[in-house]
Amino acid sequence: MDPVLFISYSHSDNEKHRWRERLTVFLSALGDELPLSVWEDSKIDPGAKYRDEIGAAIAQARAAILLVGPGFLGSKFIKEHELPHLLRAVESGDVNLYPVVVAWCPWEQSDLEPYEAFNDPKAPLESLTESDQNMWLNKLCIALGEDMRRAQVVSPKEPAPGRELYDAMVAIADHLDTTKTAFIAQVRLRNSLVEEMTKRLEITELLEYELFFFRHFEAMNEEERFAFKKIRAYTTGPLHDGNQAILQVMSENPQVQQELPILAALKTHLIVWLNKYDKVFLDTKEMCLVYVGVEDGVPFPTGVDSAVEGWLEEHRA
Repeated sequence: MDPVLFISYSHSDNEKHRWRERLTVFLSALGDELPLSVWEDSKIDPGAKYRDEIGAAIAQARAAILLVGPGFLGSKFIKEHELPHLLRAVESGDVNLYPVVVAWCPWEQSDLEPYEAFNDPKAPLESLTESDQNMWLNKLCIALGEDMRRAQVVSPKEPAPGRELYDAMVAIADHLDTTKTAFIAQVRLRNSLVEEMTKRLEITELLEYELFFFRHFEAMNEEERFAFKKIRAYTTGPLHDGNQAILQVMSENPQVQQELPILAALKTHLIVWLNKYDKVFLDTKEMCLVYVGVEDGVPFPTGVDSAVEGWLEEHRA
């Protein structure tokens, strides 16, 4: 069976705007440029065991597009039978994940929140004009095609990379793994603290996390201040040190960006993140988080972890 692009969506989210059908039109326009077989549930034959069919497709998946809306997040089947398998494959580096927020939904309270959405969850596709919706669907397909082509096996005619380049990639992979682990742990603490403060202080306004803590810093009680310090420790410790280490490796080994162009986007993201850390975070005791995302124009590039792991797998002796 060919490698699969798995499309996960909720029929209730899809009913009005037909996101899945529109997406497949853009994907078909890629033709042979997309080295994957597109799979979604319309391909299940009548009478087939749909859970087995879906499980087999996920097992062959190399990329997954999630069309996320309230129906998606509320679907028991997706939460119990699709998402856990997909996220495990993402964590192991076997699948590139492309979550697209198509409708207003509690993204930040979902299991997907630690992962970078392809578009801004605060501006889901349904809030845009049809032209802008198509623009995002087109951008998604182009990014997917480029990512998949870069991940294909290197031709045997190409020279093997030197040991120095390989070691640099290993170092980047190690630091990415450390920062990702720290970020996921930090997100859990952050969500818990925000929930506790929101209930205790009866906060009704919706704020970005950095502004939330800045605005309500003085109102924290002793236990909340302790949790705040732990969240800040993740930022000053493994996140800062890991981001700085990755940038140093990339600066000392510029050839890594020639091997994996997605690392150029990562470098830009890290430069902006570290600048915000040095210029704002260190002088602001009310901050426990440093976020640089879609609104800054330099989000963490989706799929960079799996791209580095894929490169290492291809070039492993």
